[in-house]
Amino acid sequence: TAYEIRPRDWSSEVCSSDLVLDAVAEPGPAARGVLQALRGAVRFDWGAVLRFVTNGHESATVEVVAAHPAAMAGVGRGVAWSPPDPAQIAVLASGEPELTVHLGDERGAHSPLRRMPAFGMRSRIHVPLYDGASVVGAVVLYAAGEPLGVHEGMTAERIVRPDRKSTR
Repeated sequence: TAYEIRPRDWSSEVCSSDLVLDAVAEPGPAARGVLQALRGAVRFDWGAVLRFVTNGHESATVEVVAAHPAAMAGVGRGVAWSPPDPAQIAVLASGEPELTVHLGDERGAHSPLRRMPAFGMRSRIHVPLYDGASVVGAVVLYAAGEPLGVHEGMTAERIVRPDRKSTR
């Protein structure tokens, strides 16, 4: 018997709202599942699921729920910081994704993520994660080579927010 091996079409892969909420609420398989679903559809070198514990945008605490493929630059599961970096504050306040095509010295950034360029990361996307109408976290993806772009951002958003119709 001959079998034809075809690559999996991840372009239609989506995460259920329950999986995304589980990923933010509790570290473990759900958070890794979100990153693995993204890995099949979006080109990135390092990613994390972040949880936002808020007392208002500026005073939120950001906690890493999962990292893929492993911890990097001191950023791994359980690492937390406050205040959030400017990009995280913008995602929390606007509820919209954030794309930085060329990472550099980010003014006002104090988290361990500010060190990612020193580890070869050149671009970044934050995609907000929702519980109803509230932003409860974000998936952050980094690329070392070719910069991440709008296409990758839209694909990532479609995967982690399948109920949202893109307006772009």
